[in-house]
Amino acid sequence: MGCCCKKKKNDNVTINTSDMNLNNNNINNIVNNNIPVTDYNNIKEINNTKYIDNNKIDFENNKDFIGTPNLTYENMELNNNIQEVNVYNNKNLELREQLKEIDEIKNEKNKYKNENCELNKKIKDLNIYKDENDELKNTINIYKNENNELNKQIQNLNFDKYNLNNELNKTKKEFNEYKNASEMMSQQMSLYTEGIFLNEPNLVGLDNIGAICYLNAILQSLSNTKKLSDYFLKEYQYYSNNNKIMSNEFFLIVKNLWDRNNHNSSISPINFNQVLTMENPLFNGLNDYEPKELIVFLLERFHQELNVIDEYMVLDEQEQFQNEYDENNMLNSFLKDFKIKFNSIISNLFYGIIETKNECQECNNTKYNFTSYNYIDFNLKAINEYCILKGLKNNSDNIDNNNIDIDLYECFNYYCDKYLRIEDNQEYCNICQKNCDTFYSLYFYSLPNYLIINLNRGKENIYQYNVSFPEKLNLLNFVTFADGNTYFELYAVICKDLNSMTEHFIAYCKNSIDKNWYKYNDSTIEPCNQKNLYLQNMPYILFYQAP
Repeated sequence: MGCCCKKKKNDNVTINTSDMNLNNNNINNIVNNNIPVTDYNNIKEINNTKYIDNNKIDFENNKDFIGTPNLTYENMELNNNIQEVNVYNNKNLELREQLKEIDEIKNEKNKYKNENCELNKKIKDLNIYKDENDELKNTINIYKNENNELNKQIQNLNFDKYNLNNELNKTKKEFNEYKNASEMMSQQMSLYTEGIFLNEPNLVGLDNIGAICYLNAILQSLSNTKKLSDYFLKEYQYYSNNNKIMSNEFFLIVKNLWDRNNHNSSISPINFNQVLTMENPLFNGLNDYEPKELIVFLLERFHQELNVIDEYMVLDEQEQFQNEYDENNMLNSFLKDFKIKFNSIISNLFYGIIETKNECQECNNTKYNFTSYNYIDFNLKAINEYCILKGLKNNSDNIDNNNIDIDLYECFNYYCDKYLRIEDNQEYCNICQKNCDTFYSLYFYSLPNYLIINLNRGKENIYQYNVSFPEKLNLLNFVTFADGNTYFELYAVICKDLNSMTEHFIAYCKNSIDKNWYKYNDSTIEPCNQKNLYLQNMPYILFYQAP
């Protein structure tokens, strides 16, 4: 088989057939330089370019030259090498893909790392804010504790101030008592030298200056109220230019009634009456008023003038809240308010506390209320009808000569009885949110030292009621809180004189010195038997005192 190339005979060319083969270095060169290998001619061209020199080839004289068979073998080897190159190339591509994925992973990792750094930075900032917040809370707690300490110190200072004021008032009171005692001692010594004593019975009358008989009877009854007259004689500070107008006038009346140094059988209440008319024109003697209305006015006016309100005792917001369905809450709130607003000799002697209960018949809840009082008013007509309704009497059993007999205990039973309020007398229930039928009841929570009872006879048929009343009165069955005194003793009665041709009031009083009863009929005073109080005259107002 002939060769396709024809050379000159004398040119000697050596062909290194081993260089025609692709070794590992060639392959690596192809792979590293990213040279695509597609066919044999390309490989041959590469080998001829890099490994065959420029010498001429003598095919005929070169015995080492191998013809076509050797080329076929080399071609096979070359194909194998090409396959290996392709394998390496594929692996290279896979490796590149893997490297690319690794790079992406690295990028993601770096991204997450950066995000993690940002997050850590934010966490660090949050921790800083948290620490600052904790410090702020600690600072607030410190200020709060300091404020609490300051409040405690202020409370202690207020308490100390209150105690100091109490001590000061106590000292002032002791000084005044000492001063009054000294003055009384001096006055008594003066009277003693004249053979006259202040502790002799009060037997001085009051002149009737025109239609004021009920005023004279009231003044004598109040004058025989021992603790009241003792206060005005021993403790009251009289100043002509102060605002205690009515109290000043009453002081002068009591002083003149009990001061036997004047040797007069009676004194004129004209100044008292003029001040009374000026302060309340309704009591000018021209209007038809009951003695009870004047007593109520005088007691309330004396209380206003003599009341001492402690400016340091005030209700706080929690104590001001009242739950009218909680008995203890209502009681405590009322007592605290009462102690603040009622601090006079009048409230101490004549004021008591009433408790009322309204039990709703639909929800069965009970509403409580507490009020103060300085007298009790008994409607005799209503009490008689109550006794008939209860079966305690009928229209004929207790009627003698058109007169109706009523016992004072029947009056208290009526006053404190439990009855059903229906129709127009329904009570509004806050729980049911409407007016409901309720059971109403009244009790005395506390009783005063001096109990004033008005026997309300009305305007018509005033003479038909004969009221019997005991000298010693026991009210134990009518109180809810029996811690105080429940026993009372009669010491004064204001009556309408049945022997007079006109409407005339007189007073029967038990003297606190000799313990005897006297009839005070304006300027005339005479001893009397106790039974005359209700056998000969018509009682209007009863005065009881605790022993």
